[in-house]
Amino acid sequence: YLPRPEAEKLYSGIKASANTAAPDFAGKNVVIIILESFSREYTGLNGGKSWTPFLDSLMEESLVMTNAYANGKQSIEGIPAILASMPSWLNQDYLTSSYGTNKINSIGSVLKKQGYTCSFYHGGRNGTMNFDNFIRLAGAGAYYGLNEYPDQSSDFDGNWGIWDEPYLRYFGKEIDKMPQPFFASLFTLSSHNPFKIPDEYKTIFNDPGLPILKTVRYTDHALKLFFDTIKTKPWFRNTLFVFTADHTGLPNSIFNEIPVGNYQIPVIFYNPGNTLRKKDTTLFQQVDIMPTLMDMLRTPAPYFAFGNSLYDPSAARFALYKVQNTYHFITRDTLLQFNGENMTGVYDLKADSLLSKNLLPYVPRSSERLMKSVIQTYSAALIENRTTAEPAFTGTE
Repeated sequence: YLPRPEAEKLYSGIKASANTAAPDFAGKNVVIIILESFSREYTGLNGGKSWTPFLDSLMEESLVMTNAYANGKQSIEGIPAILASMPSWLNQDYLTSSYGTNKINSIGSVLKKQGYTCSFYHGGRNGTMNFDNFIRLAGAGAYYGLNEYPDQSSDFDGNWGIWDEPYLRYFGKEIDKMPQPFFASLFTLSSHNPFKIPDEYKTIFNDPGLPILKTVRYTDHALKLFFDTIKTKPWFRNTLFVFTADHTGLPNSIFNEIPVGNYQIPVIFYNPGNTLRKKDTTLFQQVDIMPTLMDMLRTPAPYFAFGNSLYDPSAARFALYKVQNTYHFITRDTLLQFNGENMTGVYDLKADSLLSKNLLPYVPRSSERLMKSVIQTYSAALIENRTTAEPAFTGTE
């Protein structure tokens, strides 16, 4: 699309140093909790009925990205985007593509160099969606799945793995054993189809409407019990928690049926002590989580990320995902749709949130150039297996 030096000047994956505008959390523990299918609209961020009272209460004491997007619609796309700033801007997911064995870095691989103990927990079957191999290839830490869970017979949900409540309880016990500083990530599973909850909760969480809603309430309750247990631990106040979703769930409104609302997720940074209390409207996406954390933790080493830190004043703000092989590129209040060769749609999100009026042939020139530079840099990085900080792009053909 563009001469390579020009494309890389507009957008580069190399992050060289920390932006000191970020709050200084150097040396703090980090826990990322990835919530299965937790759409933004299920939470208090929708301005109406919420199915996440505990998560909403944490938001009052957190940095909340109120304009955040997933980079895909499947778990196999969301986990690499969150943990390694590696999106699936392909016609298939990154993990099963021919580039899935590329050398990459991740939050864990960077933090291990800073002396962190790193691990990933998922109550599903080992090997599910190739997560165990991804964690290994990305250097993201030790992998713990269903095989490592001590009491499968009593806590298995009959479908995917361990119910969220006992698995979060187990996760808390595991964290308690970790030497500090630690980085631990957990991926929940109970809010996945077929949307079952334990028998003892069926009369408590019996919301009418979408079947996923009762499972969202169950997982939110499991989070409350988890925090009730860990908030007295000596490491708790020295820990930065991040909550987000792997992708959105079933749409519960007209807006969330279109490919804008249908990609909106919560992203929450919680530091006990309320030092991060803010609702931030900055455009944000899953791949921005890693560079934002790296700035907060004052990570000095260069690393590669396809997102941008919230605290980088020079960074372009955008969200990018693919819908049926069409790129959807959001900047400020504009959505561009691009099939890889031609523009197919331009929408004013502020005036037309339901995408009823295509403004083609008008295309904002700067947004189109930025979008093409992102796609081009991403493609070149994967093809050339240059998705770590070394060797860096040279800026030559």
